[in-house]
Amino acid sequence: MKDLAIKQFIFASFLLLFSSIVNGQYSQTIKGQVLDFYTDVPLPGATVMLLDSVRAIGTTTDIDGYFSLPDIPVGRQGVSISYLGYHTAVLSDLYLQSGKELILEVKLEEKAVQLEGVTVSAHIKDKTLNEMAQVSARMFTVEETERYAGSFGDPSRMAAGYAGVLTMGTQSNDIVIRGNSPNGMLWRMEGLQIPNPNHFGGLTASGGTMSMLNNNVLSNSDFLTGAFPAEFGNALSGVFDLRLRKGNADRQEFLAQVGFNGFEVGVEGPLAEGKDGSYLANYRYSTLGVFDLLGINFGVFAIPKYQDLSFNIDLPKSKLGNISIFGLGGLNSITDETADLPPGEREFFDNSAKVGFVGIKHQYFLSDNASLVTSVGLSHSVNHSLSEQYVSDALEEYTWMEQSESTVELNMVYKNRLNTRNILQFGFDLFNTSFNFQDTVYLQDHRMFSQTVNTSGRVPLVQAHAQWKHRFSDALSMVTGLHYQYAALGNDHSPEPRFSLNWNFLPGQSLSFGAGIHSRLHPKYVYFYEELADTMQQVYTRPNQDLKMTRSRHLVLGYNYAFSNDHRMKIEAYYQHLNQVPVERQASFRSLVNYGTSFSNYEYHGLVNEGTAYNLGAEVTLEKFFSNNFYYLFTMSVFDSRYKGSDGVLRSTRFNTNMIANFLGGYEWTLKERNALSVDTRLMWSGGERKVPLDYAASQEKGEAVYDVERAYTERFMNYFRMDFRLSYKINRKTNHTLAIDIMNVTNRINHYLALYDEDLNDYEEVSALGMLPTFLWRWNF
Repeated sequence: MKDLAIKQFIFASFLLLFSSIVNGQYSQTIKGQVLDFYTDVPLPGATVMLLDSVRAIGTTTDIDGYFSLPDIPVGRQGVSISYLGYHTAVLSDLYLQSGKELILEVKLEEKAVQLEGVTVSAHIKDKTLNEMAQVSARMFTVEETERYAGSFGDPSRMAAGYAGVLTMGTQSNDIVIRGNSPNGMLWRMEGLQIPNPNHFGGLTASGGTMSMLNNNVLSNSDFLTGAFPAEFGNALSGVFDLRLRKGNADRQEFLAQVGFNGFEVGVEGPLAEGKDGSYLANYRYSTLGVFDLLGINFGVFAIPKYQDLSFNIDLPKSKLGNISIFGLGGLNSITDETADLPPGEREFFDNSAKVGFVGIKHQYFLSDNASLVTSVGLSHSVNHSLSEQYVSDALEEYTWMEQSESTVELNMVYKNRLNTRNILQFGFDLFNTSFNFQDTVYLQDHRMFSQTVNTSGRVPLVQAHAQWKHRFSDALSMVTGLHYQYAALGNDHSPEPRFSLNWNFLPGQSLSFGAGIHSRLHPKYVYFYEELADTMQQVYTRPNQDLKMTRSRHLVLGYNYAFSNDHRMKIEAYYQHLNQVPVERQASFRSLVNYGTSFSNYEYHGLVNEGTAYNLGAEVTLEKFFSNNFYYLFTMSVFDSRYKGSDGVLRSTRFNTNMIANFLGGYEWTLKERNALSVDTRLMWSGGERKVPLDYAASQEKGEAVYDVERAYTERFMNYFRMDFRLSYKINRKTNHTLAIDIMNVTNRINHYLALYDEDLNDYEEVSALGMLPTFLWRWNF
């Protein structure tokens, strides 16, 4: 990996040396659109002013809410946007680069009470994009996905710095939120649910090795960790509510990039001259895959190869409304055949996956206060794996699996701002998923092949919601709603009331409360898991086909203190109670609350909805948003996560690390009035993952792992500690270049990742997380 970083540096330096960098006037354009926060209706006549300018520079929005500020010096800039009857919005420390225009979408919130002569400024970083989210939610910027050391442009790795969020290692981006399984995560893009957007993930996981999401295409988005508003269904732990940015509707712009995530090219521009439609597309191919194609040998047997494409097409606006077409797709594969084995022995492994998603969104304004959004999403995922081992020319192990799912989603949301105090929203989601699950396993004891699943079919899922936001004043607001979910799998109905309250009782200080019931459908594969009931007659049964959804009750109490425009402290306490958790029918410690990480094999024998669990904890966030050239973020979480299996014993969950602490910070220097040098770091520390101890005597006698289930999850692996570092340099000339070095795990600490039983050692053999990993990034915007 270190050699890879050196090769990347040499390659990028070569390109940089011969790129067209010439002297000139280093300025750029800030432009965008101003909309109503609740209705998305354009606000014509809004005033847009450049902050901290020697002379007054400003403009007003046109009839469609668009504005443009040309010839603005590159570097850090800020703007304020004001409109009569609305709170003024301030966007500070925006980075304006020479090779790319800065395009903003600003939403202003109407005042609940109109008072003459009173002006209140809202710093956008304090607010979520979703107006109904009042607790356990925050907006994250695209810049943060790259600025935070060790994030590599990945939203999941970035979110691991937030309160209550735990990373599961450097090899994967699975995240545990407040002690919940990673499987409780919901991914949405432009309001539509999407399949697991990660390479080398899987249909039963929410993470993987590398994100397919491209931060060069993403816009500012929301991340929620509990007590979600009523519009969110089929989620227990967290929600990534992703937004895509629009391409430049006035001129073509290009991007070339080489880094840890791959070789990448991007293009955006207007669909037609003189109209407001645009397109945006980025394609990426894995760095190791490119070097393998060039014949460069890194001395490893298996080369992970992946590629992905992201796009967003915004059609010109018309009387029929606003239409956008967007999508995401990815391919990945890894093949390994062990070399230098004795004659007659062979070990082979092959894994590949395909993920595709495309969505169409239509927004129609019924009036200045009401809109109807209709969206259709199509997704398809396929996972394939083959593993076989021969000893003395005889088959020893064989596993083959292929899983595929295709989903059609219809989503409709009606939103109406009745007046300045009341906003109503109604919506529904219809899902129709077709699936095909097959596998084959070799049973060595019986010298025969068997199956754990062999089925195909279609299953619907129905969701509906209604929610109401009432603003008693600008200081006090309430959101109440009802979510309903019906799953044909298990024939299960789930009505789920939601409620939240936010009270700004003093300037800069607020209290919040949230409560709700949430449910989650299990991976479809679990329902169709088959067991061999009769070996001779090859009779199979499906013991899990009647499983109900897992329910979770969330309670959150929060306090937020913004003691300046760029500093805040946030404290949240929470309690989550889970019931109807699948556990084994026979008395056992096993429970699905401990499942869900990537690269793990799980058993699904005879499950019933008789398990329970709870998560109880408190979180502290101390944060300075980027200003005056620096930022920092400190978070600490203490929690207890416990469950009961079918044996009725209360135990710690696998993810009960009890403590998580993070510190992130960085400083930026301005050089030559146009370039920027940044240094960023991150420290992560948490308790160790829980484990099931081995029964050493029984394991040695049997020659395979035998667990001491009476002491399940009473012991831990080592505590997790990691320090990451990032150094970046932005060059603004006629075009813009970014050079960066990321070093993950600077101290080269050996952290736990996986543990496998070793018969020779009669003990766990730990697979460590990656050691020190230096990577290089070069980006060219032109």
